[in-house]
Amino acid sequence: MPTADFRPLRARSLWWLLAAILLFALSLRGPIVAPAPVLGLIRDALGMSEPQSGLLTTIPVLCFGLLAPLESFVIRKSGPDLSVTLSLLGVLAGTVVRSSGGAEMAIVGTVVIGAAITVANVVVPVILHRDFPVRQIGIATGACTAALNIGSMATSVLMAPPAAVAGWRAPCCPGRRRPGGHRRLDLHRGAAPRIATPCGPSRFRSTHRFSTAHQDLDKQDRMG
Repeated sequence: MPTADFRPLRARSLWWLLAAILLFALSLRGPIVAPAPVLGLIRDALGMSEPQSGLLTTIPVLCFGLLAPLESFVIRKSGPDLSVTLSLLGVLAGTVVRSSGGAEMAIVGTVVIGAAITVANVVVPVILHRDFPVRQIGIATGACTAALNIGSMATSVLMAPPAAVAGWRAPCCPGRRRPGGHRRLDLHRGAAPRIATPCGPSRFRSTHRFSTAHQDLDKQDRMG
């Protein structure tokens, strides 16, 4: 006689479960692809070299391969349902850590995110095979794969605009603003530094005053 743990779900319960799994799947690729559109901003803000910044996109993939056996052990001990909760909490914690410190914290947060998403990669097929009829597993798996791709595409498209306005931390930590507000120092090769300010009369006065100062310095150099 089957136990209550293995009692098949009703059709309405299956739809709710599938909706929850799809929502869960939407969040499994966004934290991985989020650094890619703003990698240059992250590298400049944290003073990272190109190889170091590349770790922000490669560490999760390494976690998928290296930590999968360990995550299978964790799922067996904690159960699929608790593993889903642990995965979501790990993604949230890793995102906050990655966005709240310097280069070291960014790498540590990326490791946490990679480990948490590895748990999700292993536990989702377990839940699908446990709760869905055999004839519906293929449809549910295809829907989850589509949700993963949609999450990746949406993150890639929506990450850059807010980061360009308020800094790369803004989409993850909305309460944090880019230091210095909207005023920043722009350095161009072969040209004198200039201060980029908002459009308006003050901008032209600042630029004219800065250019006049450089002309005075050049005259003093030639006279000396």
